[in-house]
Amino acid sequence: MQIKQIEYDKYYKIYITLNNITKEISDDDVKEMYQYIKNNKISVIYENYYGDIEILTTYKEKRKNILEEQSLKDFPVLYLQGSSCKQHQLAGISLMGVIKKDLFCNYIKVEYIENQNVKVGTVIKYEKTEELYLMSIVGDEDCRKRKSFKEEMDSLYKNMVYLIEQHGFSQRDIYRTYFYLKDLLIDYAEFNNSREKYFRENFKEITWYPASTCIMGNSIYHDRAVSNIWAIKSENMDIVEVMHSGRQCEALDYKKLFSRGVLLTNMNKRCYISGTASIGETGDTLFIDDYKKQIDQTFECVQNLLRSKEMDFDKIVSCHAYLKKKEFESYFIEKMEIVSAQFFPVVCVIADVCRDDLLFEMDIVAEN
Repeated sequence: MQIKQIEYDKYYKIYITLNNITKEISDDDVKEMYQYIKNNKISVIYENYYGDIEILTTYKEKRKNILEEQSLKDFPVLYLQGSSCKQHQLAGISLMGVIKKDLFCNYIKVEYIENQNVKVGTVIKYEKTEELYLMSIVGDEDCRKRKSFKEEMDSLYKNMVYLIEQHGFSQRDIYRTYFYLKDLLIDYAEFNNSREKYFRENFKEITWYPASTCIMGNSIYHDRAVSNIWAIKSENMDIVEVMHSGRQCEALDYKKLFSRGVLLTNMNKRCYISGTASIGETGDTLFIDDYKKQIDQTFECVQNLLRSKEMDFDKIVSCHAYLKKKEFESYFIEKMEIVSAQFFPVVCVIADVCRDDLLFEMDIVAEN
């Protein structure tokens, strides 16, 4: 279990990662994680499980039993297909939470959003800032039963707009999006059409786009598309800054509507780096068929973004690595050992990336 604790004025931000890089994740490891959450009075904001669908269905019930055994209230969770590179049951678990320094302090409030008695999101209220974390957004059931991916995506975006505005946020407050597509390589073009339609219909003027990841993933409910959305509103929205890469062109240059990264500067610095792969300054895939050079290139692009905000790999608090084949993981781990004094918190999964010739992608959260 890897724990990253970031100190703020009146609370701590906690990132926890369980991965199988050094050993297989056991049921005892999972229980230990929830015991740590209970002992430290952590208010969990979100949690992600990664593994094969059949295993995740089993762990959904296991998780429910563990929470009941430890008298922990439930919190938002997404179960997502992401097979382990080592063919273990679980590929990993990642979560984020907060600990109040003073339990009776009203400076920070954590409120869960429920839908049909299921936790589907979290609102964190600070003195001058509010943050919204929405989990597992999907299209309406009737759209999901149809064959049209376009209808399902349009319905997902419609639900996203409703949920964002229902909780007092605007579409402009969104700074980070995660999209998981069951058939990524088949549906990615239509996904981009739906994303373009969403921006066209909801913004009179677009000056920047959220950081984003769009990767292969299947929920335990077999939706063709599922999304997590983060948003922030503040008295001073200058706290949101778009990041630009010195090693890659803007995604907009090849008509993909997302930013390379977004930096939040309220109190500490938080860096959200989009899904990053071996794409060069012209928007072309670099090092086709060479997974080692693609991994090297991706690390260089990520480091360039981090260093542009006076950070480096040691500031990573959460990372997801997506590999086309399980055989690529050993080189990724070797690369981590080279660039960082210790393994940064990462969950590695087997997944297709948005282009068939891209063999590796990673996304990052870093705090300073």
